[in-house]
Amino acid sequence: NSSSTTDTTAPVIAEVTFVTTPTNDTTPTYTFSSTEAGAITYGGNCTSSTTSATADNNTITFNSLADGIYSNCKISVTDNASNTSDNLSVSSFTID
Repeated sequence: NSSSTTDTTAPVIAEVTFVTTPTNDTTPTYTFSSTEAGAITYGGNCTSSTTSATADNNTITFNSLADGIYSNCKISVTDNASNTSDNLSVSSFTID
């Protein structure tokens, strides 16, 4: 008799520290939490060279951004069992 457990639970992610707005920092930092480690996927106009998350708070630095309003940035985390979190919408921020 063998039994196995399949991970079907997606990571849960949440905003911890939003980007201060307005900011003149063209590479702002952002912190989010994740209940599981995994690969980070970015959506919208924000990207980062950080591609993996830990099961805790994760601070990322966005790649260089031009002056403007950023309201479409999203993050998701996919765990080792290919379960993907819901998209986390990054709170809107302005670089000026």
